[in-house]
Amino acid sequence: MGRRVPWWVWIAGGAALLLVIRAMSKKTRLVLTSWKENQLPPGWAKDAKRAGFHAVSKKVAQGAELWRPGEAESVFRQGDAAGLKRHGWGWHFIRSPAEAISEGQGAAQIAKDYGLRAYWVNAEKPWAGVEGEPETENPPRELSTFVDAFRSIAPGVELIFNGFSWSKTSDGRPLLTPEVLAKFDAFGPMNYGTSRKTIANKYKARSARAREIGIDFAPMHGTGRMDAGGKVWGFVESGPDAPGLVELVKADPPRYLAFWYGAGSREMLTGGSAANPPLSILARRIS
Repeated sequence: MGRRVPWWVWIAGGAALLLVIRAMSKKTRLVLTSWKENQLPPGWAKDAKRAGFHAVSKKVAQGAELWRPGEAESVFRQGDAAGLKRHGWGWHFIRSPAEAISEGQGAAQIAKDYGLRAYWVNAEKPWAGVEGEPETENPPRELSTFVDAFRSIAPGVELIFNGFSWSKTSDGRPLLTPEVLAKFDAFGPMNYGTSRKTIANKYKARSARAREIGIDFAPMHGTGRMDAGGKVWGFVESGPDAPGLVELVKADPPRYLAFWYGAGSREMLTGGSAANPPLSILARRIS
């Protein structure tokens, strides 16, 4: 017979394992969010994986319908070859109960067909009924209905809210209430901005909001690109007025950190801009 292992060894080993699990759970997973395939640079998938990205998130739905399936298949095929996980996102209207059910079921089936790990729900003007869109009757109810419809078909897919973050519309109607946000697995607000202080304030306030509700935080940020007018969309380094993204993430690690790789970001993965280093360097610094 082997020697009995002392009780204190089991306790110490269990405590060490718990620390490892906690450390792993706090590790931020980076997501490259793609709208159109032609906005991605050649070799993007291998470069992203080499830099430490966890997943690529491709637009796959418009309302209840599949969006540009040829593009999605191409992007996912390149991501698979590089070892990136599959996320997807859709632009959603969700203006009525019938539309919420149709879009929730449609998005869920698309997520299942593509084998997505997570689905990001982008609900903005049409859902809120603002900025020239017809006023919607009950946005929280419709979004809740969407979630129920989605989970009835794809319960194992992580669901992340990635739309308008206001609790109320400008005319006082309820929008993203705590009750409906709590139905998601994570809160993925669009923390865009051209001011370091504005971005930092959004990050801190929205992280606290997710924490109060009890769901994960998964913010989406700009790549740090510089637009034609000289404005910078995101800041890696801290400044005298506010912390940059590296400091924010290290102080308060989110579950996911997504980057919107849209127009103007083509060189940001490995080349950077005059104002910021490439995402490959940012990824190493926060990993």
